[in-house]
Amino acid sequence: MNYSIAIRTLGKGGEKYSKLLKSIQNLKDRPDEVIVVLPFGYSPPKELLGDERFVYCEKGMMMQRIVGYESACSEYVLLVDDDVEFEPDFIRKVSMPIQEGKADITFPIYPDMLPRKGVRTLIPALTLSAVPMLRRDMYTKVIASGGWAYCGVPEQIDKPVQAHSAPGTCLYAKREALLKADLRKELWVELPKYALWDDMVMFYKAWLSGSKVMGVPNLIFEHLDAGGGNVNRSVEASYASGMNHVIFWYRFVYQQRKSSVAKLVAIAAFIYWMVTSSMYNLLNAIFRKKGKEFKAFINGLIDGYGFIKKKEPFSNVEKSLREL
Repeated sequence: MNYSIAIRTLGKGGEKYSKLLKSIQNLKDRPDEVIVVLPFGYSPPKELLGDERFVYCEKGMMMQRIVGYESACSEYVLLVDDDVEFEPDFIRKVSMPIQEGKADITFPIYPDMLPRKGVRTLIPALTLSAVPMLRRDMYTKVIASGGWAYCGVPEQIDKPVQAHSAPGTCLYAKREALLKADLRKELWVELPKYALWDDMVMFYKAWLSGSKVMGVPNLIFEHLDAGGGNVNRSVEASYASGMNHVIFWYRFVYQQRKSSVAKLVAIAAFIYWMVTSSMYNLLNAIFRKKGKEFKAFINGLIDGYGFIKKKEPFSNVEKSLREL
């Protein structure tokens, strides 16, 4: 099987990175090459396969992913973060929908990466940020608010299913499909320090470019979560959740709607999201002393609007707003 593996890392995965390398060594279908993508100025990890190729680029979650598949020499590519492990038969299973002509991009269905049950499910649903759905014909779906809906019963999925988005920690794809998505035009996701929405942008942009995306169930796959412990992460995430949501909605929801009615529905859903999300953040500021997060979220909304106003002709959406 003709494929490359591209690993996005900062070189500090340690034991978890070692588990990824062991998974690669145990694969039944051996890759043509293993590419390790590091930011300029970062040292290679101490843990080595021995025949990997190191590639350097500007630091960035999306940029490192882009450089990974751009650098690959094979027809197919497995993009992984540095904190996952998987079974020896992983490639055959995850690539099956592509080999059968049903998909261009696939990923392992990993229910633990969906919103947790309880309040963490309720609040995103009430704000139209992330809404569970009972239908099983899609794993995820982008909705009018700029948020997403997801299968509320993922354990009942027993065959590959279409998706608009997925966690980007692991995916298998036709390299051509990723190149066609032209993700270098979407590097605005890295303007905030925390590049929220980079996964959703990647998968949905590929979908809009004509590629079929599918989730594959029943794979032995584990996300070990070696993320850093930045004390400012919640503030940075709040800012990014405001700014990048605004830009994502405008570019991938509003601009994709063809009729005036569809555009007005999208605007109404977006305003609902913006108001309810702001109220939730305000309540957090009052009762949980999350004032910095609230301020960051509002600044993100303002900067997202400012980015669109500067980069895009915004008169059409302003006209639509007046028609509401």
